Amino acid sequence: MRVSARIAAFGLSIVVVAVGVSCGPLRRGADQDAVPLVVRNRSSFDVIVYALPSRAVPESRIRLGRVPALSEDTLLVSSSAMPRRLLTVYLRAAATPHEWISQEVAVSPGTAACLDIQADPSGRLTRSFLYTAPIITAEGAADERQVLLAEAGMCGPPPGEER
Repeated sequence: MRVSARIAAFGLSIVVVAVGVSCGPLRRGADQDAVPLVVRNRSSFDVIVYALPSRAVPESRIRLGRVPALSEDTLLVSSSAMPRRLLTVYLRAAATPHEWISQEVAVSPGTAACLDIQADPSGRLTRSFLYTAPIITAEGAADERQVLLAEAGMCGPPPGEER
């Protein structure tokens, strides 16, 4: 009886490791054409960020991640979430009924998408802004390095705003 419990525990641990390994590359961007999305959440709400491959079909959204209030994060957007390299994001402020859909931006090779999230006290996200900025890379830099450079403040202020 004791041996079968150990075998069951061992089997369960194998399943957990296999699931973790198989899902890991998706989060890290196994997609060679994945684009970094630098998110600066300047609101007092946690915000769930989605890519929206088709504005006409809001149910097509793909969850990219949750960005805590008053923080920054870099999420990777797979090429399947950006048909024709056109990115639209859908935001939802946690614990509120408010959502926001960005304008569509063209993300060309060598650029990152930048998302500045701003909300009013009730969680309306209408002051948020999506734009692009060039990725500054050292010659031969790997994708992980490009993401780190994007996180290091490459996006700057959104167009028309001073620092």
